[in-house]
Amino acid sequence: MEKLESITDRSLNKSLSLISQLLVNSLDTPICLTIFKNNQQTFIYSNKPLSVSDLNCEEGILLESLNDQGLFIKDNDPFLGIPPEIKFYASIPLISSTGNKIGILAVLDLKERKLFSNHILSLTSFSKIISDTIENHLKNQKAQQVFSDFLHKAVHDLKNPLTSISLAAEILARKANDAATVVQLAQQLGKANKRLVFKLNALKAISPINHENFKLDTKEINLNNFLTAIKNNYPQLEITIAAELEMNIYADDKRLKEAILYSISHLLSLFDNTTTKLVIKAYTANSLAIIELADRANEQGFMATRKYITSTALTIAKMLIEMQQGKLHITNHQELNNYRLYISIPLSTP
Repeated sequence: MEKLESITDRSLNKSLSLISQLLVNSLDTPICLTIFKNNQQTFIYSNKPLSVSDLNCEEGILLESLNDQGLFIKDNDPFLGIPPEIKFYASIPLISSTGNKIGILAVLDLKERKLFSNHILSLTSFSKIISDTIENHLKNQKAQQVFSDFLHKAVHDLKNPLTSISLAAEILARKANDAATVVQLAQQLGKANKRLVFKLNALKAISPINHENFKLDTKEINLNNFLTAIKNNYPQLEITIAAELEMNIYADDKRLKEAILYSISHLLSLFDNTTTKLVIKAYTANSLAIIELADRANEQGFMATRKYITSTALTIAKMLIEMQQGKLHITNHQELNNYRLYISIPLSTP
């Protein structure tokens, strides 16, 4: 078990403080601990000023309860890993929305006591509230970081079309009497304007992270119907859909659709929109729904005509997928000259 780290985020501390106060009042117990893992770190919140150095997750009762999958109660000595004045300890797992154990909620007392059925019910309810609070906080924190990174990249990318417009306008003023030059510059201005509008719309699409409109509306989606709707957005492409029958997933259909459309836009941009065929495959693997985009000509991925690149569209797609606890993965085999994109979404009920 990794070393315990005190939570330094003020917003999460405030939320856990309010919930913990309700919990200790409900159970009439003086101490409440929340321990959870994020990436490779283990964090702790205590409603009492217990020193982290007093708590040992590498042995004793904390290690036992972190490894236990259900309600864990201990009311006799010795209590290894926690302060010696503690005479009662009980914990319950913190379970994420995808069914994974992310930590524990524990209550401690300075005197011996028993937990009754109403206490266990309260502990179960509070563990769900705390799990949701932590998960939502981590989602928001990750989204803000992704958006911050994207914003810096987008500002840099906006310089190119703006520079093109500025230069074209300057030359246009000097060559106003040259009809051929005017037409050429007008076309360049049009292309630069389209790139600029696209990037500005992209910013608008993902910027309201803390806004009411950005909250995910997760629902059950029939994948066949969903992918057919995606296909209808590209009448100019010959798209083949190969999906498992009656396969349903749980996601925000609007945001997931945006992510796939941006992914396709990225793939098409690799070939200057000359690609005319596309295969969309959907299947399950390791409790995940996988949506795979590949070129139908060889069924092994897009035949990349130029080196793998990132793009604004790909960045947006990645962020929208990660907001739904999914991942966007790309394979780029330069020796085989092909390029394939995968989107994975957890198969879980709301």
